[in-house]
Amino acid sequence: MKRFVDLRGQDLNWRFAWYDTVRDEFESFNGEQVFDTWDEFAEVCSSNEIEQYRRLCPQWVFEKGRCIYGDKRS
Repeated sequence: MKRFVDLRGQDLNWRFAWYDTVRDEFESFNGEQVFDTWDEFAEVCSSNEIEQYRRLCPQWVFEKGRCIYGDKRS
C-alpha cells in the first residue's frame, strides 16, 4: 500500500514523499524520493499508477508556488 508522507515542518526543505508499507521503505522515482510540487513528482514518476498517487495527495500538493518550509496549512 502506498502512503503519502507530509514532510512539511521537518526541516528537510521538501514537502512530501511516498512510503510503501508492503516493502517497508520509501519509494524512489528515477532516483528521487522527496518532492516539493506535484509537477516535480509527475516529471520523474514513470509509473502507470500516477492517478492512484494523485488521488492520495492532499489539495495543497497541487497549489502553484513553493510552500514556505514548515507551513502546516492543509
